[in-house]
Amino acid sequence: IVVKGFGPDRKEIASNKFIGKLVDVVALESSDLHGIYEINGEAVVFISQAITNRNTLVALRFNAQTGNLIEEHQVATSPSFQRKNTYSLVRNTVNGGYAVFCMKDLVANPRETLNLLVFDDEHKVVRDIPVTVDVKEYDYTKHVSTSIGNDGGIAVFLDCIKIIHYPDDNDHFITTCYLAPGDTAFSNVMTKLPKQIGPLYGTYTYNEFSKTLNVLLVNATTVVRTAGFRALSEIIYSPFMLMYSKSNLADMKFSPVKHEIANKQLRDATDTTKYTEPVPLRIYTNKYGVNTIISEENKQNVRFPNGNTAGSYIGNIVVTKVGEDGREIWSETLPKSQYLLYVMPADHLHRRGSHKFLFRREQPESDWLYQFSSFYSLETPNGDCYVIYNDLQSNFNHTLSDTPDPVSSYTGNNNITNASAICYKVTARRQSTKQYLLDGIQTEISPGSVMIEGCDYNEKANTFAGLFYLLENDVPTLRLGWVKLDE
Repeated sequence: IVVKGFGPDRKEIASNKFIGKLVDVVALESSDLHGIYEINGEAVVFISQAITNRNTLVALRFNAQTGNLIEEHQVATSPSFQRKNTYSLVRNTVNGGYAVFCMKDLVANPRETLNLLVFDDEHKVVRDIPVTVDVKEYDYTKHVSTSIGNDGGIAVFLDCIKIIHYPDDNDHFITTCYLAPGDTAFSNVMTKLPKQIGPLYGTYTYNEFSKTLNVLLVNATTVVRTAGFRALSEIIYSPFMLMYSKSNLADMKFSPVKHEIANKQLRDATDTTKYTEPVPLRIYTNKYGVNTIISEENKQNVRFPNGNTAGSYIGNIVVTKVGEDGREIWSETLPKSQYLLYVMPADHLHRRGSHKFLFRREQPESDWLYQFSSFYSLETPNGDCYVIYNDLQSNFNHTLSDTPDPVSSYTGNNNITNASAICYKVTARRQSTKQYLLDGIQTEISPGSVMIEGCDYNEKANTFAGLFYLLENDVPTLRLGWVKLDE
């Protein structure tokens, strides 16, 4: 691990190698990255790995000025090898600190309790809150997601499963455990999902306008189809908007996310019966109760006419405005076509930045190329929403009636690293613009690709920072770049 520091003038001021005493850098291949955050003026990297045969979450605290290690802080550890904890960490940018949900295998350890650890900016536990859900009458309990809202509240989603006919006929009950800011106990509500549908991930935002908890829940089921003599599995996604009353969680309304406006626009532009089923990955709720949902087409095991199969197809981005009642009010589609050699499912893209496997894929080059896929999104304090993604310059002016030139992780002229960083912006008044990310910036380089996983947004400074990949005299070069937004 190399830690580099940059000063306010964007100049490199420090570079240090990290070789831990608690964290084994040799074992990074089997470790999980749970995020990189600025906490109390320090750069903090959260990594979990097996330490003395117990899965342990460690916070690596670095001095932001020198890049030197301050401390390897053990945040949480499993009681034993058999009683293993898995961790889900969220950063509280509203009230400070962070929280860690500790999930256990309740089948092997039925007497275990689930708990949420709440930390302050000094990395001290301020609350240890048990999840008081009676799961004894269910056969399995799985952790779906842990999400923190724009109000600082925390929602933990559990999937309680009851077997009807083993192995595929199961009933799924999504359990929402909500911790309001400042509370010391969870409020829980359980909802039965439609048959053959299981929750994949969920995201929570708070609607201040109507005093409701908005939950974007993406469900999935796997089907198997034949292609000649081959059997290919395919994931079918079913997204819902669940709207809980804050004063009474039992008062819930729901609305399926169907992308009806986007499909009508697609049919009108192509004059066919073609339709799109993008998967929601991000949601933002403004002070007027309007939700911005950003979705993306995602298909695995795509078979071409020549017989070859791509691991993943990551297609059009759909930006949708949804009212407080779940009704679509506006939508726009960004045409895009990316093919990846290996599988990149939607839940991996959803967790990007908050939970990532380190060096798990079959080829290191493939691991690196995946950083250029999909998109990065953010919402500024004034309600503007940005979507930043990589695409070929030939696709910049393409519309829905055009077929975008594909970008792939294979070699050739359409390699992902030949793409350019595109910046799309939509305001609260539904006015949208699109430009190259580096347009208007004084720089000697032309617009280049930005590593989507290597970027972040500083809300206080309203600055987007990313790792840019470019070719200088046909030599690949990485540069750190900053873009001031809303200017």
